[in-house]
Amino acid sequence: MIHALALTILLGSPALAAEPATPATAQLPPAPGSKMEPVKPQEFTLVQRPIQEVLQRAQSCLDDSFKAHEDRFWVILTNADYKSISHIGRDLKATRHQFTRLCQVLGSARPMPKYKMLCIVFTEQKDFIKFSSTCGISAGLTAGIHGYFSPADQWIVFYEPRGMPMFKEARDGLAKSEEGLAKFEAEKTDDPVEKARQRKMAESWAEQLDQRHHDLNDFEQELQTSITVHEAFHQLSWLSGFVDNRGGWAYWLHEGFATSFETDDTAYAFGPAQESTMRRDAFQQMLADNDLLPLRTLLAFRSFGALPPDRVSVFYQQSYALVRWLYRFRRTQLNGYLRSLRMREDLVFPDDDLKIFQEHFGPIDRLERRWLQDEMDDWSVKQAKPSRP
Repeated sequence: MIHALALTILLGSPALAAEPATPATAQLPPAPGSKMEPVKPQEFTLVQRPIQEVLQRAQSCLDDSFKAHEDRFWVILTNADYKSISHIGRDLKATRHQFTRLCQVLGSARPMPKYKMLCIVFTEQKDFIKFSSTCGISAGLTAGIHGYFSPADQWIVFYEPRGMPMFKEARDGLAKSEEGLAKFEAEKTDDPVEKARQRKMAESWAEQLDQRHHDLNDFEQELQTSITVHEAFHQLSWLSGFVDNRGGWAYWLHEGFATSFETDDTAYAFGPAQESTMRRDAFQQMLADNDLLPLRTLLAFRSFGALPPDRVSVFYQQSYALVRWLYRFRRTQLNGYLRSLRMREDLVFPDDDLKIFQEHFGPIDRLERRWLQDEMDDWSVKQAKPSRP
């Protein structure tokens, strides 16, 4: 299970704001005098470029330490070790499978991307930031951003958790503790009782250090899985046309679905039908503290620059909770809503954000009351359960 420390991690995708989408070729009008044929509603998809074109652009921005590793659906371009590459490849494959299931459940079967997709992974945060500023998104990255999907470049980029400052600090602390253990073990005494006591203390100390190393490694792996899945969802949803690339998907939809896919173990089913304990606990605490954004504000939100930094976490947790609640209790309306965003040519965004939402889900204020009441009831039930000894 992802540790509580991960609550501070924001798995953002700033490229969604910084980069324009590329719509499909527009429908041409009929020639003069020709018979008018019924025109099917147009579906707008991001036109995928061949992987070699995408890969060459990325390689032009990287040094020779980055090697391309291909599987059936992705090319992973990285300077990470084989163990990490294998882990990421497994998580990418699992995300594609769960994404396909989601599309089927929502009655929105999408053609999967025609070409392989590109995933770029750095081992160091500084290299990730440098690449993003020179060959990636135009907007600056904050310290809380550890990965993103760029619609314009069609790649996902992130860096390994071991490159995060908090993990480096933790490992530095373990190294100092190991030095202290070595000094303690080097102390000599002729007293057999004292020698036995020191041996037991050293064994206990070593066991604790081993456990801390184990926990830290597990945490890194869990967090890497969560980041990989989150960004892979963004990539798949755009390149498959699940997302309406005209701009109908406001940020709460993008991030609500992506956070609902987060998991610490892709060996099990994941997605909006499953619970993300990290996101759920954070949201319920904000709900209990009356610290949420008004639903109208959440639905119309389209610029992180307009949101104070301390409210960004609220946006993510609240988007997660709303998407998951709609998926569980308003799935038919959610199906129709997503279809309308993708297919209705009469809609203009962001002007019609609230209009089309209400057409499918009813008055916003009424839905907000029902949603939050359900969440409060769920929170109250959990609070009433006796804690385990």
